[in-house]
Amino acid sequence: MNRQLSVLALTVLLGACGRTPEAVTPPVAATPSALYELHFQNLGSAQTTASAQRLGGGLGAQRLENAPEPLALGTIPLSTLEFVTTENGKSVRHAQATFKLTNTSGRTLKNLVFLPVALNDTDGDPSNNAQAPTAGGTPFRTVRYFDGSDASALAGTLTPVQGQRLNAEKTGAQADPEADAYFRGLSTAGLNVAAPAGLSVQVTDGGWLAATTLAAGASTNVTFAVDMGGVDPANLKATPYSFSLLVTGGEDATATDISSSVDPASIQGVLPDWTSGALSLVGQSEEGPTTYGTVSASGLVSASFPAPSTPTPLLNGCTFSGERTAENPSLFLVYPGFRIQNGAGDVYGSLSESTGDLRQRVGRLYSDTDVRLKGTQACFGASTEYDVDLRRGWNVVTFGLLRVTDDDIAVFSTRSLPQGMRTSLRYSPVPERVSLNFPDAFFYELRAGQSVQVDAVFQQNGQISGDVTLETDVPGIGVTPASLSLPALKAAGLGAQAVQTRLTLAAAADVKPATYRVTLTVRKNGEQVGAAFLYVTVNP
Repeated sequence: MNRQLSVLALTVLLGACGRTPEAVTPPVAATPSALYELHFQNLGSAQTTASAQRLGGGLGAQRLENAPEPLALGTIPLSTLEFVTTENGKSVRHAQATFKLTNTSGRTLKNLVFLPVALNDTDGDPSNNAQAPTAGGTPFRTVRYFDGSDASALAGTLTPVQGQRLNAEKTGAQADPEADAYFRGLSTAGLNVAAPAGLSVQVTDGGWLAATTLAAGASTNVTFAVDMGGVDPANLKATPYSFSLLVTGGEDATATDISSSVDPASIQGVLPDWTSGALSLVGQSEEGPTTYGTVSASGLVSASFPAPSTPTPLLNGCTFSGERTAENPSLFLVYPGFRIQNGAGDVYGSLSESTGDLRQRVGRLYSDTDVRLKGTQACFGASTEYDVDLRRGWNVVTFGLLRVTDDDIAVFSTRSLPQGMRTSLRYSPVPERVSLNFPDAFFYELRAGQSVQVDAVFQQNGQISGDVTLETDVPGIGVTPASLSLPALKAAGLGAQAVQTRLTLAAAADVKPATYRVTLTVRKNGEQVGAAFLYVTVNP
C-alpha cells in the first residue's frame, strides 16, 4: 500500500516533549516544504558533533509564505552517538543525532515524516546555483576527509537508516526500537519542495517517521541516523570526517497508518491510537517461538530477522516436482502472524501483514542461495505449491491454504510478493473476555429458600476492566452480588491479575427439587464477555 505524502504545510522548531495523540483537523492549503541541512562533524573522533539549520536563502521565486522559522540555525542536538562495528570482515560506522521538534503550524499533524533530498545541477553551470548541489544524486554534500579535502566520491557509502545501538554482546549493531523508524517505498508525488535556483530537487522514497500524531504546539524528538560502509578501523582518516545531509518534511494527514517496510529482513509500521505501552513482537518459525522486535509505547512496530542458524534443505524427507534452478536449496520460513505480548507472556493481540487479499498471508522466507522454484513439494502428509524467485537471504512471500484433497492432504501455496507491492499491518486485539473458574467444586446442594456460598475467580483476558454484571439461566436460582468491578490492568502482567471473590447462590422457596445445570453469564455493557457453569442440587 503506497502512502501519498501530502505537502508539509507547516513549520517546525527544534523543541520537545511527548507524542500526545489528538484529533486530526482537516489539512490546510499546501505551501512548499522547506529544506533542512544536518551537519555531522568530527566523525571518528572522541567529540562527534552535529547541528541543524533551515536553508532559508536562495530559494528563488518559490518562497515559503507565512512560514515562521522552523529550525534555529546551528541548533545543537539533544544527543549524538557514533560507533564502528565489524561483522563478517566488513566495518560500518554509525552516526546519529537527536533533535527537538515542535509543531508551530497551528494544526495537528498526522504521520510526520522527514525524507532525504538530493539537489542536482540542472545545467552544469555552478555559477547560477543558489545552493551547492549534493554529491552524485545522493542527499549528502560537503563530504570531507580529516584534512578538509573533498571526499564526495564516498557519498555513495552513506545510507540513511533507523537509529542503531550496539547489541547485547557489543559485537554488532541492531535497530534501536526507541529511535524513529525509517520507512522505504513511500510515495512522494504529493510533495512540493522549493528548488534552489539552478538546481532540481529529488526526494527519496524513504524517511524517518517523527510522529504519528503531533498536536499544534506539541513537541517531540526526532533521530536522524546514517550508516557509512567501507570503513577501515586501522585508518579512519581514509573515510569521511564530516558531511551534511539534506532533508524535507511531509505528512499523510488522512492516513490511519503507514505501511510496512519493503525490506524483507525487517518489518516496520505504525499501530494507530496505540495505548498498550511497550511490548514484544513474537513470531513462530521452524525453530519455535522467537522474539523478533517490539511495539513501542507510541505504537511503532520494529522487527528484524537475523539469518537463521538451521535452514532446512528443500528435499529433506520430501519430493519436489517442477522447475528449480538450484538442486537442493535450504529454506527457512517465519510463519505469517505475530503475537504482541508483555514480558510475562500475556498476549495482547496479534499482528499480521496483508496485501489486501486476506486469504493470502504475508510471511518471510529465507533461502541460502538465489533460486527459482515453480512446482510442488510433497512431504509429511502435506504439500506446498511454490511459485517464487528467491534471492539469497530473506524474501517476502504470501502463504495460504489452497485446498484439502479427498485424501485429507492439505495443499498450501507459497508465492513471491510482486515487485513493488506493499503490505499493510493489521492488529487484532485479544477479545475482551472474562474466564470464570470455581476452584473448590462444581457441585453444590441446598434446599429451596436457602443459599450456598461459592468461591469464584474472575480472570481478565485481553484488556478488559471496569464494571461487569452476573446472571444465571435457571429461573428461581439467583446469584449475588449481581455486579462487580474489574480493576484496571497492571503493567506487570495480565496473567497474574484476577479477582477472587465469594458468590452466593440462592434458591427461591418455590424451586422444585432437582439437579440443575446453572450457567453464570458475565456481561459488560450488555454484551456477554464470559460464562461458566456448575451443578446445583435443590433437595426436598
